[in-house]
Amino acid sequence: MPYCPTMDNKTVFEDLSRRVPARLPMLIGNTDFEGGLFELFTDAPAPPGFWQQHSRRMFECPAARRAALSVKHGNPTWRYRYHGDFPNMELSRNPPSGAYHESEVRPMFDTVVQDQIPSTKEEIALGKYLRQTWAAFAKDPVHGLERYNWPRYNPNGTTLVRLGYNNKVGPNLAMGNLYDWEC
Repeated sequence: MPYCPTMDNKTVFEDLSRRVPARLPMLIGNTDFEGGLFELFTDAPAPPGFWQQHSRRMFECPAARRAALSVKHGNPTWRYRYHGDFPNMELSRNPPSGAYHESEVRPMFDTVVQDQIPSTKEEIALGKYLRQTWAAFAKDPVHGLERYNWPRYNPNGTTLVRLGYNNKVGPNLAMGNLYDWEC
């Protein structure tokens, strides 16, 4: 059985919309295709669209709801969606793994394996950018991301920061709720 947290309403809550978030700044996001990792490690074939729905249900919609709740309560909030899809991070071409669960972590920490395919210059630059922005948030969670032109998140504004969009460095802004239409 795969790992999955158990909702016990003490540590993991069933319905976060009924809870008041901590009065803290928040940086929250997900990859463009979280399910791309899980799809490859499942023995049984899934119906078409299953992994996109899984990504939406388990990652995208919870991030969207949590970010919107934080904004509603006046907390400084930033939301991102990671799109980087580089040759040495590719898990599969058929099906394409895309920007899968945790694919931003290795470039961010500069731990991408270089044995067979070296990182592209864009991937190296994006990793450096991720380190800079995450460090800016950690050092100053209220204003640190402003230096990188990250707007505070607003579900109805052009404030969702797409990272690694078309494998480019820097923020690429989209409507906050662009990806949330099925939530």
